[in-house]
Amino acid sequence: MVTLSLVITAVLFCMLIGLPLGILCSRSDRFAKGMRPILDIMQTTPPFVYLVPAVMLFGIGNVPG
Repeated sequence: MVTLSLVITAVLFCMLIGLPLGILCSRSDRFAKGMRPILDIMQTTPPFVYLVPAVMLFGIGNVPG
């Protein structure tokens, strides 16, 4: 049950951040041009590269989740 609550919390948190950013990108060309380099860098970096610093910073367990 802990895993399910962590997943639901993460999805809601991502929606609260991602949806407004997506709407801003679609309505403002200036904002979209500013976000483009950040998104390009994140897209070309493999996901496991983000994992190592996150584990070192937060640790492993329920509290960091």
